Amino acid sequence: MPAARARGPQRAAPACLAALALALIFALAGCGSSSPAASTVSAGGSAAAGSEAGEHAEEAEQQHQEAAELDKDRELLSDIEAKQKEETAEKSAKKRERAAEARIKKQEQATKKQEEAAKKEVKKIEERGAARARKQEAQAREKKEAKAKAKKRQTQGRSKEKARAKAEAHGA
Repeated sequence: MPAARARGPQRAAPACLAALALALIFALAGCGSSSPAASTVSAGGSAAAGSEAGEHAEEAEQQHQEAAELDKDRELLSDIEAKQKEETAEKSAKKRERAAEARIKKQEQATKKQEEAAKKEVKKIEERGAARARKQEAQAREKKEAKAKAKKRQTQGRSKEKARAKAEAHGA
């Protein structure tokens, strides 16, 4: 009985029913024995034999009713235990379902964070690529401009030389 108490109020009802069933079984076993008064009655009297037979029939009927009642109690007990097992199974299934939902939600959040991090990384890479392209374009433009200036200087230097040469040729 202490083990039933340790399990909680859910197990108390089946334990009580089991104790009741055992009590009925012991009661039936006690009713089956013959009483001392019945053994002292003389077997010679027909009235006594008739009343004894009637008592015996009554006792048999009572035992039959008690046995039927005991069977009903056993069925009731097994129904209660089956319902408890079903309820326990439902509770554990719901608990597993909630745990699975929590895991799925956690995984979805982790996936979402990873996607966001990947998007940020892609954006950084694109920005670096765009900055590199702008820098290369600026360098190419500066190089082109530097070449153009150098060429202009060269052509201006030649023109000055030609102008000097002409001036010298006219002045000489």
